[in-house]
Amino acid sequence: MGQLLLSSLPMFVSGFWALLLLCCQLEKYSRTRIVLAMFMINTALLYYAHCVFFNEFYSMIPASDTIYTFATLATYPMLYIFLVSMTSNASQVKKAWILLLPAFILSVTVGVLYSMMSEQETKEFVKQCLYDEQFFGHTGIYHHMAITHLVIKIVFAITVISVLVAGMNKLVKYEHQIKSVYSNVEGKTLISFKIFLYLFCFSSMASFIFNIVGRYNFDTTFWVLTLPSIVFSILIFILGLLGLRQSFTYESMDAELQETPPQPVGAENDNLHSEMLAQRIESVIEEKQLFRLPNLKVSDLAAQLCTNRLYISQAINSVMHISFSDYINKKRIEHAAKLISENPNMPIADVAYESGFASQNSFYRNFKNFKGCSPKVYMRLGRKA
Repeated sequence: MGQLLLSSLPMFVSGFWALLLLCCQLEKYSRTRIVLAMFMINTALLYYAHCVFFNEFYSMIPASDTIYTFATLATYPMLYIFLVSMTSNASQVKKAWILLLPAFILSVTVGVLYSMMSEQETKEFVKQCLYDEQFFGHTGIYHHMAITHLVIKIVFAITVISVLVAGMNKLVKYEHQIKSVYSNVEGKTLISFKIFLYLFCFSSMASFIFNIVGRYNFDTTFWVLTLPSIVFSILIFILGLLGLRQSFTYESMDAELQETPPQPVGAENDNLHSEMLAQRIESVIEEKQLFRLPNLKVSDLAAQLCTNRLYISQAINSVMHISFSDYINKKRIEHAAKLISENPNMPIADVAYESGFASQNSFYRNFKNFKGCSPKVYMRLGRKA
């Protein structure tokens, strides 16, 4: 009974998040949460198949092994599709679904081969291949089924590594894009998902080893099954929580940018060099102290200069060699340092607010980044001087 509950724990965790995420759609539609809900449904199916395997429900294995083939090969592609849904536009999400093709083809192959095997062949295959990992020395359909399961292992290993690399690249590119549009990136970045990706790296390696060792080695004792079951339950729960709490994604940014389309560019601006535009940016930022606006966006600056927001980003990146977010926050910190020097008794919260920061956490993080110490330490050093 204990083994049944333990082996099914990740299935219940996945099912819980799938149901909760789908219920959230009744309140507000979110493409990202729909994709995550589908990932959770797939994961629930995966651990249903695990439960059947570890509890040796032999009569259910032909069906569950077919489900397992699709679910195990679809898990990491669907996690990648989830990352794409957070960091890219709808067309890229649609293209990413093609990654599920190997899972579909191989699961159909397994299902067809099971239907062609006799009852005795099926029993022998389940015993010798699935539980004892004896893939060679067979003939007929039995041989084709064994080779198919070897191919599944290879495809799974390649997928884990590929998704890990591609997923990290997606998150990095998204962060650069966010910092080129917003001055205040708090609540917009996917830092928590970067942390999860490190956990995902661990789980990927665990899955890779689990795939090589074979499920049958985890079928020996109750305690051997405990570790992977608890680890994957925790990881699934963390992903569900992050997905539910993350409200800002590429979809949100795209909607905002469509509300403020690029300004039309006249002929005089067509030949405007980035260096000249950078000088104009510096001038208007300083004169009007636009950096003190907490929610300043690159489109707001483009409107001030009657130019295109894409030119603004290009000028800041190519001439100043810094992102829009870092450029504005650097200005804010310079202003904050001036306030601290001129008003040493001014509360830190007021300094942060007057400098354009939306929160003290963002102020402390940026101050330490640009000044190398906290505001309080800087204040003490100023008093000593």
